[in-house]
Amino acid sequence: MGGEETGSSHDSPDPLHVPMIRAETLDKKGLLVIQSNTIVPEEDSMKKQGVVTFKVDDALFEIIRDMPNRSEFIRNALLEALGNICPLCNGTGILTTNQRQHWEEFCADHAVETCSECSERRLVCMSRG
Repeated sequence: MGGEETGSSHDSPDPLHVPMIRAETLDKKGLLVIQSNTIVPEEDSMKKQGVVTFKVDDALFEIIRDMPNRSEFIRNALLEALGNICPLCNGTGILTTNQRQHWEEFCADHAVETCSECSERRLVCMSRG
């Protein structure tokens, strides 16, 4: 049933990041929603923290349930993913009209080809000799 609390915890494997509130609830579709706030000491490099809440299905929750520091793992995974997004479309997969125009101009001297060593697509400057 939506909004029912299924558990809460005040455990903290990291003494510098003490969970203040952690609640696990089920949404209307029965997906688990994890919410937590963290108290962070002033000397910590991340002085201002926001809270991000997202839903996970049961299978994913089972995988991450017993991780000693899920928040750190999720932060690292997000930072890694953001470091690998397309710099042109910013990860949307769609170019705006202006981006498309810039792309067309760029393609006048560049080509997209498949690398013979790794089979990945890459940009190649055609004006190099």
